[in-house]
Amino acid sequence: MKTKVFFILFVVFGLNSVAQTNNFIDKAYLETTAEVDTLVTPDRVYMSIFVSEKDAKTPISELEIKMVDAFKRIGIDTDKQFKVDDMFSSHKRYFFKIIKQIKIYKSYSLLVYDAKTVWNVMYELQKLGISTVSITKLEYPNKDEIQLQLKQKAIKKAVMKAKSMLAPLNQKLGKAIYITDIFKDYSKEFLDGPLTIRGSVSGKSSSIKYTPDFDFKKIKFSSKVLVKFEIQ
Repeated sequence: MKTKVFFILFVVFGLNSVAQTNNFIDKAYLETTAEVDTLVTPDRVYMSIFVSEKDAKTPISELEIKMVDAFKRIGIDTDKQFKVDDMFSSHKRYFFKIIKQIKIYKSYSLLVYDAKTVWNVMYELQKLGISTVSITKLEYPNKDEIQLQLKQKAIKKAVMKAKSMLAPLNQKLGKAIYITDIFKDYSKEFLDGPLTIRGSVSGKSSSIKYTPDFDFKKIKFSSKVLVKFEIQ
């Protein structure tokens, strides 16, 4: 008996669900998409610096002091923006005798806030014989706010498109019955290639030339929405 009751309830609820689905499908609706985007300049730039005594031919302890002094000269707060990531060494073994040929490596992280400082950093490092420098991360702190603004603009654009499509038909736009959106951040693609800076700097360049328009290429953010509106 319980099994029969459960089966009946299942059939009833199933039919209701199908009916609701059919009601949605049977409604006259208009589907449209809209996409908006914007360009922003990153204001948090994370740099990675790799130092080897073998390449620089100078003790790392001395190089580090020189780096800190150079960064301070160009306005970097080294206590807050500069830190050691890792330090390690290697030992080589030779046949018949053991020679400890110690090569010390050290990596650092540096945070800067504009492209001009990036150029100054790379210029100072080049003078010290340090060429292994890369940008590992770009950030725009107000990304969440940008995301919300773009979504709102995309929705408004979708409404305008839908109204313009219905105008020749003398029909009115009803309420939205379905909305989905996609927000895309292109900052990762921005870092896939060489250092993307307007000027003469590349990701691992050892020759740096300053140009007046030296700046970061702006990062693109976009939002795309798909909206279904009832047609009244």
